[in-house]
Amino acid sequence: MQPEITSISPPRGLVGNSVSVTINGTGFSASTPSVSAGSGITATITSHTDTQIQATFAITSSASGGNRSVTVTAAGETSNASSFYVQIPKTLIRDTGYGTGGLGSLISITNGNVLDIYGNILLSGECGVYRNIAYFLVDQEVPAQTIQGNYTLVENFSNYTTDVVGLTVPPTQDNPIEYAQTMLGDTQFFGRKASSGCPGSNDHESFDQEFTVQLDSSHSYGLTMVNVVDRGYYSGTATVNVTISTP
Repeated sequence: MQPEITSISPPRGLVGNSVSVTINGTGFSASTPSVSAGSGITATITSHTDTQIQATFAITSSASGGNRSVTVTAAGETSNASSFYVQIPKTLIRDTGYGTGGLGSLISITNGNVLDIYGNILLSGECGVYRNIAYFLVDQEVPAQTIQGNYTLVENFSNYTTDVVGLTVPPTQDNPIEYAQTMLGDTQFFGRKASSGCPGSNDHESFDQEFTVQLDSSHSYGLTMVNVVDRGYYSGTATVNVTISTP
């Protein structure tokens, strides 16, 4: 009996990651089956029945993006081909399900905590203002699909200007990026330790913030997105503005 693939779930995976995959179909247990998943993917079967194969697709960090043809061979017979898509990180988009268009409310603190989008304390004993921003990382498909997987999102800063004495140039970890499930949270904070006093009126800073997805020491992907961050206190009114341009 020739094996037949009816579905693969999930149908896609991030470059440089190992993905647990379920292959559904028929004719898989006539003998010990094997799975071929195309260039840049090593397929390892963890269990199988006549109608289902559980496998791990190990996608190399150097794999090219796009569709792969997956086949199952059992008892000398090879199945039809089914597609599995290798995702390449491309851009960040605002998570419109969070806040207003992905932007959280401005929160002023005089001697308090800076909290991330999940309520975790990032900084304590601070004086200033912060705003959380939520994103999705998406791939190169049309339409773009959300990426799930393991990666490091690295911030890069340029064009930094400030009139606030004592701020780091450029900013470093006052803008921590974190990954959880599919949502990314970026916390934009302007201020200083309460023990040093709150920022004064008209204090201001701005910078360009770019992002890179780092898979390992040799493989990274620059994202087609730049945040132009303009934040500060103006006449005593706390303000954090973030605009996004996509080259």
